[in-house]
Amino acid sequence: MAAHGGSSNYQVVISHMGKDTGNTVAGLLHPSMERENIDAFVDTENLSMGEGNEDILWKLFRAIESSKISIPVISRGYVNSRWCLVELAKMVERYKSKVQIILPIFVNINRADVRDHRGIVEASFQAHEADENIWKSALKLVGGMPGFIIRDDDGDTINVVKLIMEWVMNFLNISSSIPSNYGLGKVFISYRQEDTGNTFTGFLHSALKREGINVFLDMKNLPRGQEILSNLFLAIQSSKISIPVISKHYVYGKWCLIELTEMVERYESNCQIILPIFFDVEPLDVKNQTGIVAAAFKKHKKKYEKQILERWMKALTVVGGILGYQLKDVNGNQSKLTDLVVEWALTKSSSNCWADVKNPVRLSAM
Repeated sequence: MAAHGGSSNYQVVISHMGKDTGNTVAGLLHPSMERENIDAFVDTENLSMGEGNEDILWKLFRAIESSKISIPVISRGYVNSRWCLVELAKMVERYKSKVQIILPIFVNINRADVRDHRGIVEASFQAHEADENIWKSALKLVGGMPGFIIRDDDGDTINVVKLIMEWVMNFLNISSSIPSNYGLGKVFISYRQEDTGNTFTGFLHSALKREGINVFLDMKNLPRGQEILSNLFLAIQSSKISIPVISKHYVYGKWCLIELTEMVERYESNCQIILPIFFDVEPLDVKNQTGIVAAAFKKHKKKYEKQILERWMKALTVVGGILGYQLKDVNGNQSKLTDLVVEWALTKSSSNCWADVKNPVRLSAM
């Protein structure tokens, strides 16, 4: 057998180059998943492409097609292996069909080199011929995704594996036996520190934690040694609910708008609920990019490309059209607003019903 797993239908596929990571991250991940009763398919032999392996390749493809999550463990040997690149291309095909998520792990390799086909990746393609464009496209896409980065000299592989496991458990909505130390949870709060970090957002974070809701608060729960953007995206992707606290300076923040764009992508895929809080900002100004939002984008236009601005504007249009809470609806009473949001979050975070994902709440006409 070139691979092992518990059934013909899998929750996770792990693709890796055995000689690089079979005894490290991939070797740790598979037994960790078995302990949590996650049905994972792992390519254990990394066979060479050629005649006689068609049956194995078919099993690999079936496993990828049945899985919710694909985890390519990209190492130097991985990008040199035609077999691994065939697997990666299949994962990307499923990802583009919006039926699967990819969680890449970059081991002793620069993610930018994977994305831009530089360094060791460029050298590897001198030996590749068939399907080169497909593989390059797959590497470019996956290299641009948020993921985990491991360096052998960091000595932190075990902790990163725990973080990966927690992310997988959250995504699959399975109760984990792993202690939760990393803040990936049911609710992601996006906010601008200077506006609400020491007031409403701080109150909301504390109140949600008191109710036992696992909350990721950007710039507070980021584990050391990981890239900030990668962990923000992973936190958003693993959450059931995103709460953007849109304030006057929020729309000026590059990171805030990047987070908001990722939330909207998950929302439009019916994977997540967004509950916007309009904090001294009018929803119509957010939706139509008028008023304070228009002023912010005058500055953004001087710094960012048109394509980036269009993505941000689309995200604002979507979120501005979602019924949420406004500070003025409670006459500026932040304590009351906090109570309302916590009550709503308790209902939604414990519910399996997603019928109202497009219209999470209506407090008043907007």
